[in-house]
Amino acid sequence: MNIGLIITAGGSGRRLGAKEGKPFVALNGKPIILYSCEAFQNIPEITQFVITIDSERDAQLQKVLSHYQMQDRFQIVKGGVTRQQSVQNGFEALKKTDYVMVHDAARPMVTLGVIQRVIEGSGAFPCVIPGLPVVDTMKRVENGQVIETVSRDHIYSVQTPQLFQYDRLKTIYEGGENMSVTDEAMLMEKNHIPIHVVPGDRRNIKITYPEDLFIASKCV
Repeated sequence: MNIGLIITAGGSGRRLGAKEGKPFVALNGKPIILYSCEAFQNIPEITQFVITIDSERDAQLQKVLSHYQMQDRFQIVKGGVTRQQSVQNGFEALKKTDYVMVHDAARPMVTLGVIQRVIEGSGAFPCVIPGLPVVDTMKRVENGQVIETVSRDHIYSVQTPQLFQYDRLKTIYEGGENMSVTDEAMLMEKNHIPIHVVPGDRRNIKITYPEDLFIASKCV
């Protein structure tokens, strides 16, 4: 099996208060983006490495990769206006492969266990994603008022990396469907393609707010 990896690194870091952009915020002395690069670089199934990023931060990323001697492995691709467009740009930069893996750079604490579970799940399914059962009470709120309590049975919080058969994703992109999605699994779902969920990891948090950096720093 050969996999092409796309790391999306387009976060502005506005909610973090980060002027340098979320991928370059320091986490225990290293840029957030570096953790994802390190996590995936020695996975034998991954043979192509792409990072999508805003064009104005291209030189900044080049500098980081060069400093850590990773510039020859990772191809930098211009991101789009949306995450979906960025992933599609990254996909178009890949040579044909068996699977495409998509990971958010904002999840620097991804573990080898999660990556391996996602890859191992691909034997029987065209799409594999990591997820965790929701443990909080869920309520639907409108205009600051609780409308109803939503059953958390069968409700999962989804993480990355996510894995997709290359040909399935290619067909969807070539169809030119203009969908508003928050991850590529939604594209699969909307096209009635089976999605398999494997256990995620509670350490694999998404860095969004300053307190997330503190939590992640304890997971290193």
